[in-house]
Amino acid sequence: MMDRIKSSIIYKITIIILSISQISCQTIHENNKKAEKEAEIMATQKSLVVSFLNKGLPAMAMKELRKLINQHPEDPDFKNLMGLAQLSLQNPISAAKSFKESYALEPRTSVALNLSSAHIEAKKYKQAVSVLRAIKKSKDYKVYQYPERISHNLALAFERMGKIRAAEKHYRVALGENPNYYLSLMRLGKIYELSKRRNQAVGIYKKAKSACPVCFDPINSLVMSEVALGRHSSAMNLLRTYAGNKEVSDSNRNRARKMMGIVQRIAQSRTPNKQQRVRADLPNTRLER
Repeated sequence: MMDRIKSSIIYKITIIILSISQISCQTIHENNKKAEKEAEIMATQKSLVVSFLNKGLPAMAMKELRKLINQHPEDPDFKNLMGLAQLSLQNPISAAKSFKESYALEPRTSVALNLSSAHIEAKKYKQAVSVLRAIKKSKDYKVYQYPERISHNLALAFERMGKIRAAEKHYRVALGENPNYYLSLMRLGKIYELSKRRNQAVGIYKKAKSACPVCFDPINSLVMSEVALGRHSSAMNLLRTYAGNKEVSDSNRNRARKMMGIVQRIAQSRTPNKQQRVRADLPNTRLER
């Protein structure tokens, strides 16, 4: 009799334990589903903000972000996106504040890089250099996917400080990390051009043109170099080829066409008229009558 009672008690205890276990598993499952749903909603919200930034609508992005940051004050992505929106609106001081808050929540190389950009735009070049050098010394730098961006920002900070040799050195480092990095190609080309190394500048601009066939800036720089050398036909051919590229945007195509008119006017102004050519052909001696 006692054995039956004991057996019944053990059975009931087991049932109770199993029931509690089932309820617990059900609760965990429901919590997981809720967390997954919240994560999906946040991912959608972040995608919306990114789309605003990509479309050149930083004010719209910031409007959304203010609400989202109030709802999720500990989310580092929203803080980082707020920094990018502020930077697009030319508010580098506010951008730096948001990037610092994001980095404090989750230290990431990409956020530190954004912070250096904010410092550069705020003309706080020494602070930018300090941030970038710290990145290069960190463990994450070795695994960061875009090291050329760090070297480029370091070069840009030095260039803005007037330290051209250091800037050139780091632009070269950036191009060693990624030979087709368009931004460093254009800046290095400009340094060569300003230091009267025209042939080197042309070579770099040609690489920039290959790296970004639809970009107007390398075409503009190449055309100006050709015009400076008196090669107007070559300049016109560059512009015609560029304008004929179907991938080029309408705005850039119009810029190329306007440039053609400028080159034609320069060429005409440099071409002597018939009377001037006749005089130039006369011997530079006194004529006997």
